[in-house]
Amino acid sequence: MPTEVIDFLAPYELFASTQKFNVFAVAPEKRAATLTGGLDLMPHFTFAELDTLLASSSEVIVIPAIFNMEHENYQAISDYIQKHSSDQTILLSICAGAGNLAETGLLYDKKATSHWGDVILFEKKYPEVHWVRDQRYVVEAPSFLPPDYLLELMRHSMLFLN
Repeated sequence: MPTEVIDFLAPYELFASTQKFNVFAVAPEKRAATLTGGLDLMPHFTFAELDTLLASSSEVIVIPAIFNMEHENYQAISDYIQKHSSDQTILLSICAGAGNLAETGLLYDKKATSHWGDVILFEKKYPEVHWVRDQRYVVEAPSFLPPDYLLELMRHSMLFLN
């Protein structure tokens, strides 16, 4: 199944509209990916191309809900997220993207939250994560930030990047 269209497009537009971030769609391969609702999206860069372009990790990696991420075809995505997780990179999971982040192993023994309809499944599938219910976002050091924190992140960026 594809990536959730709202989880991808909403943060893309919000980051791009600040004009403070260079926002790119990236994927393991440079080929169109179908989002939910049938929208086809062509990534700007492959993971390898972005690594070459930046010569370092991104400031922010947004992780939308990607269905069936545990499937072997998604290993490259998991590997990329793991490779670029550091104190210098903010990992921002959107909605059920928290499950995708949990799939990487990076949420081990950390707090996380997700869409209320997914938390029960995630509690069973990823018991090593401390799932928080009835909370819109949690901030877990060093840099794991979930859904609604996007607006706060952008407010912070607007204050300090001007």
